[in-house]
Amino acid sequence: MPLTEADAEALVAQLDGDAATLHAIVQGPDDAEVPTENGDVPTVAKVLADAAAAIADGVAAQIAGYLEDGENEITASLAEAEAWATEAEDVPVDGEGESARFSALHHAAKAAASDEGAGDKLDKAEAWADEAEDTPVEEGPDRFSARHWSAKAEGFRDAAAAIAASLTNVMDFKGGWDASANTLPADPDVGDLWTITHAGTVASIDYRVGDEIIWGPSETWVHVGRDLTATEIVALLTGTFTDAAHGARGGGTQHAAATTETAGFMSAADKAALDAVPTALADKADTSAVTAALNDKMDDPDANGLVARTGANGAAAARTLTGTFARLIVTNGSGAAGNPTINLPGYSGSLGDDTAVRIGLGAAFAGHLLFYSQAVAIKENIFTFRAGSTRRIEGVAPTSSGTAVTLLTAGTTLNGTTGVDGDLTISVGNGWIDLENRTGQARVISAIILGREGS
Repeated sequence: MPLTEADAEALVAQLDGDAATLHAIVQGPDDAEVPTENGDVPTVAKVLADAAAAIADGVAAQIAGYLEDGENEITASLAEAEAWATEAEDVPVDGEGESARFSALHHAAKAAASDEGAGDKLDKAEAWADEAEDTPVEEGPDRFSARHWSAKAEGFRDAAAAIAASLTNVMDFKGGWDASANTLPADPDVGDLWTITHAGTVASIDYRVGDEIIWGPSETWVHVGRDLTATEIVALLTGTFTDAAHGARGGGTQHAAATTETAGFMSAADKAALDAVPTALADKADTSAVTAALNDKMDDPDANGLVARTGANGAAAARTLTGTFARLIVTNGSGAAGNPTINLPGYSGSLGDDTAVRIGLGAAFAGHLLFYSQAVAIKENIFTFRAGSTRRIEGVAPTSSGTAVTLLTAGTTLNGTTGVDGDLTISVGNGWIDLENRTGQARVISAIILGREGS
């Protein structure tokens, strides 16, 4: 528990008392004994006097023991007094646990620490109480002093007062009013409102339980009836809405049925335009023209391909371009994946050195191969060939001079380095023709196939 100022003063007093006791033992007269917590202790002078007397009586041995005992008691008293004065902080002089007792030095240290902590807490308490407005006492949201919040509260109060002062004609509920005495509240302010708790009649006006009365800006009573009869409601509405523009309740025709001649819920002109809508729609809906227009539209053939008209009334079908074997090659004939392309079977392009290309015929084939090379060193020719289970190829009409093309008929696959180095080679297989260039440079070659299926 914290050391109080009173506790510290008591410890200092105890230390003073122990010092006085020690002084009395050392400096006391030769006939005195000094009281201590452990019993009476003779003074040093008394011990010496008693010793002298004992010697005089011939009891030297007894005196010697008495002197030793006295010296031991003095030493113990001095040690105890020193412990109570100077034992280290937190080291008990007597007892243990909750009953432990500590030295004056211990309590002085605790008092000093308590004073230092108390000073910090006092500073913090003063900050929480009196720190300036909008200056936080600690980091974090809304960590401001009481002075800050007091200033804010005053600001809020002043703002609320200003708003209240600016309001006019605000209703203020005053409670219930007993109208059975046939009187209304005296000296009301504008906006004061009461609820009738007992019925009564004032100035020929009946006030029923549940009605409300309000003192209005014109300084007259506004009566809000909560239990009006049907006749009173009609009278109220009729009296309030008396002009014809507000409809049948006041004698007007705004809610009457409209005709093309007489206004009612809508104007006569609007009624005439509305009545004409069905006829206008019928004139617009020429079914024969719609049918004819629809008949001119093609049907969806429900398939990919080129759409062709196949009959009247929009009949259509999807068509696909196809090539005749060995005559035309058609790619993407339906057009679904891109534009169709049409080519003669064969090859046309630049064939690199030590490169081969295969012309696929799809099946056994017999016909003519029209061969042309851009290089003058290669002899152009027309070859007859058979590319099936039996194979042959031979030139029939050379059209230029130059090195003849090497011809192979054993079904040898050309891969770019198969034929003789320095030659251009043609090899015939079952359903295909290979072209190979080993002339030492790229060659522009055209090879067109004409013929028929079969070997």
